[in-house]
Amino acid sequence: MNFDIPRAETIRNSYLQKTLISLKRVVANLAAWYGVFITFQCYPSRECPVCGAHLKEYRTKTGRARICICDYCGFQEERDRVPFHWWLKELGLPLPRPPRLPKPDQEARS
Repeated sequence: MNFDIPRAETIRNSYLQKTLISLKRVVANLAAWYGVFITFQCYPSRECPVCGAHLKEYRTKTGRARICICDYCGFQEERDRVPFHWWLKELGLPLPRPPRLPKPDQEARS
């Protein structure tokens, strides 16, 4: 399971943060009960999983999708899916084929 828990510095006393942290405790408790080994790790969404360079973020014309593109190796993916590639890399699984993404606007956000 993958949970993106906001950091305490960015959102203080948020109901979402409290709910996700309590969910983390419940999952850890259930795993201990059944004897399952679990780990909690965070994966970056602004670093390229192929070469490790900083990804530049672009918006599509509609503004709904945030596309990250690596200037060095050409990796291209939606920003919310970049941690998935890091997770696959850590498991030693091959990265999926790059998707066909809509062309982003020329203005980059770093």
